Order: sequence, then C-alpha cells, then structure tokens
Amino acid sequence: MARRLYETVDDLMSEKKVADKLAVKWGVDMKKLPNHQRMDYAMQRRDKVVGLCEIKCRTFQWGDYPTVILSASKVKYAAEIYSQFHIKTMFAVCDREGVIKYTPIHELKYSLEYGGRTSTPRDDQDSELVVAISVYDFSKLEGEKNE
Repeated sequence: MARRLYETVDDLMSEKKVADKLAVKWGVDMKKLPNHQRMDYAMQRRDKVVGLCEIKCRTFQWGDYPTVILSASKVKYAAEIYSQFHIKTMFAVCDREGVIKYTPIHELKYSLEYGGRTSTPRDDQDSELVVAISVYDFSKLEGEKNE
C-alpha cells in the first residue's frame, strides 16, 4: 500500500508562493515536478533545466534551532543529478515570518543522522536518515522580509 501524503493544498500553495519569489530573484521559470522525482521544482531558463529546488515552509523562526533537517534521500538524489548532469540543487526554506533562506545541497558533506518526526510520528515512515544543515550555511534571499 502506498504511503498517505500529508502535504495539504495549503502546503502546496505556500511552496508555490516561495517558488514564485525565487523565480523572480533568480530569473528562472519554476516547473513543479511529480513526487517520484524527489525535488519540488525544476528551474528552467530558455527551455533548459538549469537547476532543481526543494522548498520547505516551516513553522519555526530562523534562529529557533541551530539546524534545518532534510531527508538524506533528497540530498543523495541532488548529488546523483549533479554527478550525472552537472545540475545544481537548491534547498529553500521559508520560516513562519516569511523569511526565505537557501543553500545548495548537491555537494553537502554532512554526516547522516536518524531523525525526522520522532516525537509525534504519523506513521512508521516519519523517521528516517536525515542531514542536519547548519543555519549558518543558508543565505537570505535578497529583498525579503527582515532584511
């Protein structure tokens, strides 16, 4: 049986708003990818894929935690795409105040951890191998809130 999807329509709308801001700042068209392709968006310029992007909208505020967790399988996929096609992957995170920060993940050198949703799991797949990315590795999207 396939795993239930917990992503809501509101979640997708929030991600789309972030994608639209990234598209303007980076001069790309954001193309939503199907779930089996692991990343949220392909970034296109003149009909050529120039990058991939994973977007998370979180309820924390930047500074609440020292790291941001991302599934190790997404980092592995980003590395494989970079190795095969030389396409970079960005990880963009929007906090509850609307502050967007991003970091490249195609060449991450973090160690594996076991984590995810461990305190209130929704199912047996909510905990997995993850990487904890330091908040200091993120750059703020220019022209965004609290600049």
